Amino acid sequence: MKRSQQFIIGRKLLYEGIRQIKEVNNSYYIRENIKVTSYNKPYFKNKEVGFNISHSNDIVVCLMSDTLYNIGIDIEFIKNINYEDFEKHMLDEEYKEIKNSSNSNIAFYEYWTKKESVVKASGEGIYIPFNSFRISNNCTSVNNKDFLIRKIELSENYICHLAYKIKKSIDLSKEEKIIIRKVDF
Repeated sequence: MKRSQQFIIGRKLLYEGIRQIKEVNNSYYIRENIKVTSYNKPYFKNKEVGFNISHSNDIVVCLMSDTLYNIGIDIEFIKNINYEDFEKHMLDEEYKEIKNSSNSNIAFYEYWTKKESVVKASGEGIYIPFNSFRISNNCTSVNNKDFLIRKIELSENYICHLAYKIKKSIDLSKEEKIIIRKVDF
């Protein structure tokens, strides 16, 4: 699938999700309210709904929440990759964990999608080096902001993680409302 098709499908998923969350049935309203930060992360100018879109190969996913604003998602199609090419982006212990894993390919994609989802949730994206923070027990801290990471099972040939900023007044006894939409071709 071409990137232009992935973009269009991602926006379509976003429109469908916003219609469900906010009961708005007007894509013009949605387009007019999407802005981008100085780091090029799209957001709704009223900041009532957080969203993030990712795509890889033949799957497009859209993550949305009306209770969590700083959210990120990453999905990757599992293919053979030379993870050693990415060593400079990893902390030493991360590289060793991947190298010593029984399946280094899967371990790399687990590492990558977790890190990517966090930097997207932070809003700073590629401006945050992957080797500047460590994920432990699916938690991390980036620029004095704490994030939780969750794995999302979508397909056996893909690895997907979402991340969200922990709110100061989070109630751990209740689940946050998160909607994930995917299109699989």
